[in-house]
Amino acid sequence: MATSLENGLVLGLLGTGKIGSAVMSGYCTPVADKSTWVPRHIYVSPRGADKAKALHARFPNHVTIAPTNQAVIDHSNIIFIGLLPDVARQELPLLNFPQNVTIVSMMATIPYQELLDLLRLPRSQVRTIPLPSSSRRTGPILAYPPHPFVRELLQQIGTPVMVNEEKEVTTLTGMTAMISFFYATCGTLQKWCVQNGVEEQASRDYVSSFFQSLADAGMISHEPFQDMAEEAATPGGLNEQTHRGLVASGAYELLLDEVETDVACAVCKKKGTFEQRIVCDGKDCEREYHMTCLKPPLVEVPSGEWFCPLCNLSRVASAFKRTPTNGSSFLQRGPSAVCPNEIPLPSPTVDESVQATPVASTSTRRDRKPTTDANLRRDSRGRGEEQPARPPPTVDLASEERCFLCGLGGELVVCEFPRCTKVYHQLCLGAFPFPTDEDTEWVCPRHSCVLSGRKEPPVQTSTKSIWHCLHCPVAVDDTVLPSHPALSKISRREKTMVCPHCNAPSPKVRLAKILERIWSVIATNRQGMPFCGPLLVGIDRPAEMDPHLLPLDLFQIIALVRNLRYSSEDAFVRDIHTVVETALVILKDQSAPLVEAAKTMSIVVREQMQYHQAQFQSIQTLMKHFYDGNDA
Repeated sequence: MATSLENGLVLGLLGTGKIGSAVMSGYCTPVADKSTWVPRHIYVSPRGADKAKALHARFPNHVTIAPTNQAVIDHSNIIFIGLLPDVARQELPLLNFPQNVTIVSMMATIPYQELLDLLRLPRSQVRTIPLPSSSRRTGPILAYPPHPFVRELLQQIGTPVMVNEEKEVTTLTGMTAMISFFYATCGTLQKWCVQNGVEEQASRDYVSSFFQSLADAGMISHEPFQDMAEEAATPGGLNEQTHRGLVASGAYELLLDEVETDVACAVCKKKGTFEQRIVCDGKDCEREYHMTCLKPPLVEVPSGEWFCPLCNLSRVASAFKRTPTNGSSFLQRGPSAVCPNEIPLPSPTVDESVQATPVASTSTRRDRKPTTDANLRRDSRGRGEEQPARPPPTVDLASEERCFLCGLGGELVVCEFPRCTKVYHQLCLGAFPFPTDEDTEWVCPRHSCVLSGRKEPPVQTSTKSIWHCLHCPVAVDDTVLPSHPALSKISRREKTMVCPHCNAPSPKVRLAKILERIWSVIATNRQGMPFCGPLLVGIDRPAEMDPHLLPLDLFQIIALVRNLRYSSEDAFVRDIHTVVETALVILKDQSAPLVEAAKTMSIVVREQMQYHQAQFQSIQTLMKHFYDGNDA
């Protein structure tokens, strides 16, 4: 294949993982009937040392391991990024990229807008999703947005499919859920051939070549696939009989249903099947995880049974008798009320892999055995044999045991909306919304549209009308759901989404999410309650204090956090110290326990600042470039 690419181009790779290694191997391996172009040299980062060494050992004349990520950037014309999402968010803002460099992101779970925010560069970046087949210079490579130069670059190792809208990337990656189905179909047909007297290798060669020829015809022809199917169905022939039988049985509708209901990763909540996933072996647990989303990430599939962090927590907890003490998992069905309809800011993303607990299957989800991914995914018991069907889903749902806002345990209030499993700390809601009338049911914020105020009907209908964010309490009615590039629809049937604030948060939103989590650590215990608001109610004020003054309290601070009023963590810390100092002035010697509790808040906030120091530095770097760029 002819190309106008220069032979002097130097490629750089940040993050030498499986996909990055496959892509670089493809560029180092000319294929006569596809492409023989190779770059002048490739620099790879030391991150992923084993794969980096393997690449260098295989292609010593083409690949050099750079000492640092910055060295990769300094030596390269084109930068491929294959870092893990958490690593990328920490390291990319600290690197210096030339303004004229072309960036090819291979980080499947980082949206395009977030990529722009992390890199702080003109729009010379492209988000791509290569497959391992790139090492053989074959297979599709999704790319957004269209970019002529990157298209030609990707043509050397596969078939670039460039789309005009980012949501098309999510839709097309759903097709990879059919990989297992395809191979199983080939295996079934080969088995039938062998049973009817065909030699095993001959049947394999024929089945593989047969489907390859069909795929080639689809690539060459511009005729609609449905028309090609009808033309192949000769009246009275085998194709017509098979096709009509599948139509009558609803097989094609079932196929679409399987694509639509692909199980989302339990951590990132994305259904994309372009990363390696693993399925928990816990009883009645059908959670699936991208191996890179686990903390720490899994490098390879472990032998034997594997239990997800949630099941591990349950297994440990079941060995102990629970008591309703502070910090326990005791669920308190508190007095009820209707929570405010609006939530100014989505709550922090809770890492379900370590902070949530198993919940029973909902009555709307079909019992299904997870299918394999684009890469290896374990079956429901970690072995290859068929497993017995799971018991039918239960109707009574078990409430979760961690606050949906902060992810911490303790005394929690259960949402009483039908089929809702969310629980909350009363203090995390930012007020005391619970009246003394115990006959009133309390419904959490997830069941009212934040834009229109419309309430979700408690009676389940065939079509749900309100979309729920999987990471925070934001809910939006279908009629007013905005079109936003960072809004990801996860399931149209269940009306689940990831809102823009959770999917591609701005630097201020990221800061607010961390500050909200720190606030929860300070406030959601019995020691923090007196300082929530009004401050130290019932305690006599000193004579010198203005009786009409409303001192700053923790509820006022969380309101500032959720309204994005803090531009730095320093202002948040100053306000916490103001609450502590005011409390000490009010208390004097009136209550030693409250004095100790106030001083403890200062200690906790100092420890939390140290713990999150690296994240704050990264956010401040992002914020500086983000707002400088907007001002320009």
